[in-house]
Amino acid sequence: MKKLFILSVIVSLFTVMQDGTLLYVLLPQIQEQFATSLSTAIWIMNLYILPFALLMVFMGRVADRFGHIRVFLSGLALYAAGSFLGYFSSSFPFLLTCRFIQGIGSSILVPVSLVILLKRFGKQRYGQAIGAWSATCALAAACGPISAGLIGHFATWRFTFLANGTLVLLALLAMIASLKSSAVPEEDQETQAVPMPNLWKESETYLLLFGNFFAGFVLNSLLYVLPFMLGNFLDYDSLQIAYTVTPLCASIIVSVGIVGRLERKMPLEIVVSTGFFCLLASLCLYMIREVPLYVYIGASFLAGLGLGIAIISITSAWMKKFTYDHLGLGSAILNMLRLVGAVIGSSLSASLFRRMVDTSLHTGGVPANEWLAGLKASGAPVAPIVWASGFSQVVVGVFTVLSLVPVAMIVWYTARYGRRRKLENQASPVQDG
Repeated sequence: MKKLFILSVIVSLFTVMQDGTLLYVLLPQIQEQFATSLSTAIWIMNLYILPFALLMVFMGRVADRFGHIRVFLSGLALYAAGSFLGYFSSSFPFLLTCRFIQGIGSSILVPVSLVILLKRFGKQRYGQAIGAWSATCALAAACGPISAGLIGHFATWRFTFLANGTLVLLALLAMIASLKSSAVPEEDQETQAVPMPNLWKESETYLLLFGNFFAGFVLNSLLYVLPFMLGNFLDYDSLQIAYTVTPLCASIIVSVGIVGRLERKMPLEIVVSTGFFCLLASLCLYMIREVPLYVYIGASFLAGLGLGIAIISITSAWMKKFTYDHLGLGSAILNMLRLVGAVIGSSLSASLFRRMVDTSLHTGGVPANEWLAGLKASGAPVAPIVWASGFSQVVVGVFTVLSLVPVAMIVWYTARYGRRRKLENQASPVQDG
C-alpha cells in the first residue's frame, strides 16, 4: 500500500504539471466554441498560472501548519472539482472560474507533493525523491503537447478536463485507502537543517535561489523559441519539432541517475556548474546554422541534461536546509521562484525574438508572419535569412547571461575553499602544540 500511496502522489503531480502545457495546443478550439478573441482566450492559461504561482508560498506554509497529507488531499479535491465543473461549463466566464479553482488546487499539489515524497523516502534518500519528482515534472512537460495533439484530433478540449479530473479523483481515493491501511508511516522528525533565521544569512542560500530561478528562465525560453523557430522559419513539420523538443524534457529523466553519483564525488557548486556548462555547450550547438536535424536533437538532449543536473542538485541542497515542519515553505519558495523564472523567460524570449525578427528582416511595415508567408510562397530560401536575424541573436543573449551563473558559482566556491584552507593553516600550529 505504500507503493500505491507514492504512485498516487506521482500521478497527481504528473496530471497537474501536464495541465500547464496541455491547453495551449487546444486554445483555438476553445476560442472558436465560445467566439472569443485570442487575447481573451489566453486568460484560460493566465487564470490557472496566477493562483498557481501567487498562492504557492502561502499554501506551503498552510501545509506545514495543518499537515502535509491533509492539505494535499484538499488540493486534490479542489483540482478534481474544478476539472469536472470545467467539463460541463457552458459559458466562457464559468470556464475561467473553473480554471481558477484548478490553479488553487495546483498551488497546493506541486510544492506539497515534493514534501510528501521527501518524507516517504527519508533524509538519506533525498536525491531519489527529488529525482522522481523532477523526472515526473519533465515527463509531464514532454507529454503535454503530444497528449493535446491526440485529444484535439480524436476528441474535444472538454476531454482534457474529464481525463484530468478522473485521474486526480482516482489518486485521491487511492491515497485515502492507503492511509486507512496504516501502511504509510511518518518519517522521523529529527534533522540537522539550518534554523530559519540563519538561512538568509548564508551566501549559499542566494546562490541556490538564483540558480533555480535561472534554470526555469532558460528552460521556458528554449521551450518557447525552439518550436516557434523550427515550425515557422525552418519549415519543420510537427513530427520533426517533436523529435527536437521532446529530448529537452526527456533527458532530464536521464540526469536523475547522474546527479547522485556526482554529488558523492564533487562539491555542490561543481555539480551545479557542470549542469550549466552542459547548457552552454547546447547553446553553442543551437547557434550553428543549417545543420542536420540530429544536431538540434543532440543540442536539446544536452540542454535537458544540464537543466536536470542543475535543478535536481539545487533542489536537494535547498530542501536539506529545512526542518520537517518547514519543508512545505521551502518547497513552495523554490517552486514559485522557478515558475516566476519560467514566466519571465518565456515572455522576454518571445518579445525579444519577435522584435528582432520584425526589425531585422526589413519587411517594409508588413507584419513578419505575413512577410514570411509571402516569402515562402515565392520559393525564396527563408531559413538562412531568419536564422541570421532572429534566433541566433536570442541564443547569443541567453548564452551571455547564462555564462555568468557557473562563473559566479566557481568564483564563490574558490573563495570559500581558499578561506577554509587559510583557517586550517592557522589552526594547525595550535594542534601541533
